[in-house]
Amino acid sequence: FMGRTVKLEAHKRNLASHSAAQDSGGMQRMGAFSVASVLLQLVPLLIIALGYGLWSRERERGTLRQVMSSGVNQKTLLLGKGGALALLVGALLAPAALVVAGVLWGLGGGDAGTASRLGMLALAYGFYFVIYGGLTLYASATVRASRGALVSLVGVWALFSLVTPRVATEVAAIVAPLPSEAEWARGVKESLETGIDGSTTRDVAVEAIASDMMASQGLADTGLMVDQNFLAGFELRAEAQWEDSIYDHHMVVLEERVAEQEAWVSRLGLLSPYVAMRSLSAGLCGTDFAHHRHFTTHAEDWRKAMVDQLNTEFVNKAGSEGWEYRAGPELWKKVPPFQYEFPAPALALETHWVSILSLLLWCSLSFVLALRSARRLEVV
Repeated sequence: FMGRTVKLEAHKRNLASHSAAQDSGGMQRMGAFSVASVLLQLVPLLIIALGYGLWSRERERGTLRQVMSSGVNQKTLLLGKGGALALLVGALLAPAALVVAGVLWGLGGGDAGTASRLGMLALAYGFYFVIYGGLTLYASATVRASRGALVSLVGVWALFSLVTPRVATEVAAIVAPLPSEAEWARGVKESLETGIDGSTTRDVAVEAIASDMMASQGLADTGLMVDQNFLAGFELRAEAQWEDSIYDHHMVVLEERVAEQEAWVSRLGLLSPYVAMRSLSAGLCGTDFAHHRHFTTHAEDWRKAMVDQLNTEFVNKAGSEGWEYRAGPELWKKVPPFQYEFPAPALALETHWVSILSLLLWCSLSFVLALRSARRLEVV
């Protein structure tokens, strides 16, 4: 939905375009099938399928009474069952994780930052799977019949993975509604003509900015002594500054609204470990809005610097040629290349600290529930 391409041009700041959802149907809103969807939705189902009978089936078969009669500590038995479930799930996921990491490094995408992100991602998913493991052991111990435990767990999974994310999205859209692209463009167009306050005309604003520029260079009150083409260069720079200020204002308002929506979704992650893990996973992978904003801001800064360099060139060298002046290749060689440095993982941790807290709370809750259910286990 955020777009994958940013077009850079003079006198205009463009929104990112060519989003994946743009060329997809309505089902795209449910999320595309990916490695993330497997880890977020299908692996919890696998944990449920493997663990729903760890207590209940032994109770139904009568073997639990025999095990308990041996004097084994119930906490030890719980840790053994949980460890067995973890080893089984880990054995299924480890080969796939090694393949993904190997392909990533083989394509040249591996570095220290990527390694740290993968490590934190693996740790976060470990907590996420522990949550479902703890809830599975809790349901298996408290629900007498295996079938009842399975139905209850699938219902909880559906609540976490299907219902709550949709509710979180709708709540965020209501609390922090976004304008359509047409409304945003219309607001920018009106501000370019009458200012952000609605009372400053474009010509007056550009003239004031140009006067300040000339005054800062000791050219105030020079009148007819200055070449008109030289003045035109200052007007170009002033016009660019005016346009940039308008676009920056509207873009910041839009970006803050999107960030507010993400913040609301993260807060509602307290009601669902799926929502919390989805937000944190996107952050650690660099596909969330914070990383999108980091890139588009860098691209805009580069665009402003390049445009200002072109306008400065016109001021200094256009001379009598005026608007007929054409710069040579040496100007373009002086423009610094566009180089983007991916942010450190700290950006994801700072942005999604609520999701991290939610995962830790859910993990603690599931462990406590599993432990209490094991201690109060009824054999009959």
